[in-house]
Amino acid sequence: MKSKSTALVVSKGTAAASAATKRAEALLELIARRKARIAEDFYDIGEALREILDKKLYVALGHRSFGELLEKRAVMGRTQASKLVSIARAMPRKEALDLGPEKAYALLQYTRATPEGDSVASVLAEGVRTKGRRRSVAAVSSRAVATEAKALRDKGRKVSEAERDGRRAARAAQASLRAHGFEVRVEAEATGKVWGARIHVGVDDLDALVRAATRAVK
Repeated sequence: MKSKSTALVVSKGTAAASAATKRAEALLELIARRKARIAEDFYDIGEALREILDKKLYVALGHRSFGELLEKRAVMGRTQASKLVSIARAMPRKEALDLGPEKAYALLQYTRATPEGDSVASVLAEGVRTKGRRRSVAAVSSRAVATEAKALRDKGRKVSEAERDGRRAARAAQASLRAHGFEVRVEAEATGKVWGARIHVGVDDLDALVRAATRAVK
């Protein structure tokens, strides 16, 4: 009876290993087919690489690490693979394809470098801050986004708790106002050591916003 149970466990383990091997091989074949069209299919490649990495499917192919798999199977360089996986983790397919691989990665680096911890979605909606003002992502080059991200990283300043709280409050206020139909932009700013917020609102929405605020305090 014991030998039958052992045989069953071994059989299940072998089947699982075989399934993992087949899946890993299929994903590598997908990557090989799509590499030639990386400008269009980079997101699919990133998704395939992410699955191999997250599920450790490289082990099923006899490799000790993801990096070893990339090297031994001549998939691509580790840096490029890391970029594609990062993009696949950070943004939906449509946004990534609209941006293209270079700008998508530059934008991801930019969001990681901002002191307020912007998300990709918020930067796509509000633009990239460059030379003191915000510009739409479509209006700036990938190089400009990458340069701004590097400048933020190099600055490397320590963000105070007051600044972090101020920026967080500004983002929350902006989200709430937009959820109620007001087209506004709320930005945290400091006056000396005191953090406040500036609300940018169009004239069309200004009167409605004032009326709503007046009703709220009555």
